[in-house]
Amino acid sequence: MTDESYKKGFNTAVKVILGLVLIIVGLVAIVAFWSSVLTLIKAGIGFVFLLAGAITLALAKD
Repeated sequence: MTDESYKKGFNTAVKVILGLVLIIVGLVAIVAFWSSVLTLIKAGIGFVFLLAGAITLALAKD
């Protein structure tokens, strides 16, 4: 294996491991703060409808 190939493989492995660690930490945070997550989702529903309405009006304008 060439040195360049080794570095590319190592960098890929580091990125995969970092990605998996971040996914696990994210899932743990969601479980730990579940009530806050639900509050954020409930608060975001209004913004979703607002954005959907704005997009619908923009499409109707065409």
